[in-house]
Amino acid sequence: MEKLKSQLRNKHFRFKIEDENNILVKLGFGLSCRIRSYKDESVGISGHLTGWNFATGLVPLNIKWLMAYNSVCLFIIMGVIMYFEPKPFTSPFFFDFFFVLIIVVNISYLIRFHYFKLLIYLWLDK
Repeated sequence: MEKLKSQLRNKHFRFKIEDENNILVKLGFGLSCRIRSYKDESVGISGHLTGWNFATGLVPLNIKWLMAYNSVCLFIIMGVIMYFEPKPFTSPFFFDFFFVLIIVVNISYLIRFHYFKLLIYLWLDK
């Protein structure tokens, strides 16, 4: 873990040492990564999104559930808008735009998390 802490300092990541086995790294835009070291020298890495960000709204969420959560929310919002709209919706591209926007945001969070995870594994293997 000392090797990892020195690499995080050298690369100017914002991190907090929770105890001797846990490090919390802030990756920006509400994305954080928790790194746990276990007694058998293995490392567990999990990604979390804080509440009050674009991808999750009010709910803090694990990165694994991001796509499912946003898909369900999108369909609920589409259903509510279509139910309360008395005439046909003004533009069919409105939903397409929000669908693509949510997919792009989700993929950017996933790429950022998995790239950081790869960096950690590379740092620990050297």
